[in-house]
Amino acid sequence: GHESSGLGRLFIACAPQWVWLAAITVLPHKEERFMYVVYPQVLMAAAFAIVQISAGLASILGKRRAGGARKVLIGAAVVCTALFSAGRIGALLWNYSSNMRIYFELHSAVAHDHRQPQSGECVVCLGSEWYEFPSRFLVPEQCDVRFVKSGFDGLLPARFGASTTEAAPWLNDRNEGRAEMFMEERFCDFFIAKKFDENMVEITKGRKKWKALKELHYVQSSASKAPYRWLYIPFLSAKNLVYNQMVLYSAS
Repeated sequence: GHESSGLGRLFIACAPQWVWLAAITVLPHKEERFMYVVYPQVLMAAAFAIVQISAGLASILGKRRAGGARKVLIGAAVVCTALFSAGRIGALLWNYSSNMRIYFELHSAVAHDHRQPQSGECVVCLGSEWYEFPSRFLVPEQCDVRFVKSGFDGLLPARFGASTTEAAPWLNDRNEGRAEMFMEERFCDFFIAKKFDENMVEITKGRKKWKALKELHYVQSSASKAPYRWLYIPFLSAKNLVYNQMVLYSAS
């Protein structure tokens, strides 16, 4: 009675995670952030599993010995969760943070760029790695962020109008790109791109000559082995990862 009603309430509470997981599974494009909405249900189910295993140990070992076994089980669960979380955070910091850190280098490059007038605006361009752009807040205030053609023909981010309620007139709900999204490479003062990128013909064949100011390691996930590409394991991850470079270029 009471136990079955508790299981029923748990099933109802955790049902969204299975519905959401099924919905995400059928999508051709999947990202970890898509699962954030059901993380509370995942944690609830994990906690319930530990409680049930503890109850099972009590019935097998008896109440006296089950107390110590329960402490070991809960301690092991906490330690494993902490290690896994630390490994995941470490992977994000050491493997994939250069797409943000490169903008710290941009601040220094803009400050020492004597070609720009004091009140002039610089143009920072992005190519096929446009989706790696973290935030406009990381870009120097006097710089504008623009995109160049790089093989992607879908809709790209756009700046707001006079207010946050005004969007660019060419935005649409069909993911259709517009010519207004792009800027010619010759107008760019700085360029941020991955070093080895077959889609970035603008860097190699453009009308400007580019000088690499800073290169930062960035894991090439498609060529790296699991679980090292998504979990940092000391002494082993570096040996099993393939690195690209996130590069800050300056027009010379």
